[in-house]
Amino acid sequence: MPLLKPFVQFWCSLRLTVVCLIGAMVLVFVGTLAQVDQGLYDAQKKYFRSYFLVPESIGGAGWAQIRVGSSQWMPPGHWNEIEGSQISLLDFEAEHDGQRAAISVSKLAKNAGGLLANVNRWRKQIGLKEIKDLQLESFVVDGNPGKFVEMNGTRDGKPATTLGVIHTITYRTLPETWFYKITGDTDAVMKERDAFRDYVRSARYPVMFKFPFVGGYLLGITLLVNLLAAHFQRFKFSRKKIGIFMTHAGLIFMLLG
Repeated sequence: MPLLKPFVQFWCSLRLTVVCLIGAMVLVFVGTLAQVDQGLYDAQKKYFRSYFLVPESIGGAGWAQIRVGSSQWMPPGHWNEIEGSQISLLDFEAEHDGQRAAISVSKLAKNAGGLLANVNRWRKQIGLKEIKDLQLESFVVDGNPGKFVEMNGTRDGKPATTLGVIHTITYRTLPETWFYKITGDTDAVMKERDAFRDYVRSARYPVMFKFPFVGGYLLGITLLVNLLAAHFQRFKFSRKKIGIFMTHAGLIFMLLG
């Protein structure tokens, strides 16, 4: 039928095959990079087990994203970088007249228990009781709103102070909570107070480039229909063409898998 001819030609088109294969390569590339930020399971679910990578508000799985750049900070020259715990991303130490202050940068997934719980955790570390209400100074880190924490207590019978900044970063699909902390002997910490605040403000996080794309399910189904349509339209079974049939069969089984 003449009306069906353009429809059949579209699904049998070699151009459609090429477009699908290029789209698949882009999807694999972007989906693999996304595993760094989102984890293996979440990245697979979003990129390969979806039909459209558009906002969830219109039925998609969320924008496709490529991270541009990396996290950067500008530590003061007199801070000595040291080997810290497995949780910390960065650790430094500052010393003044035999008194020490330890600086750390760490991050946890999502809200990490909440602001109040983490403030109380820090309070316990310097012998302070838990509190139920927070009145904290606002503190912005690379455009992300956070809170500045300041508390004085004791550790091993000596005056101890902890300063910190806690903020959530939302450029990733799953938010993260970042912790900047300086703690130690009170005199040393207070001498580093301004340097610490400047250090936190110097943070620059990666930029996420967002764009719409097709998901793995849609690409796979389109390519499968394209291969089947082209196969039955162009080829008739014969011994000479057994290699073509086997190649197509392998691609079809791969897509079905």
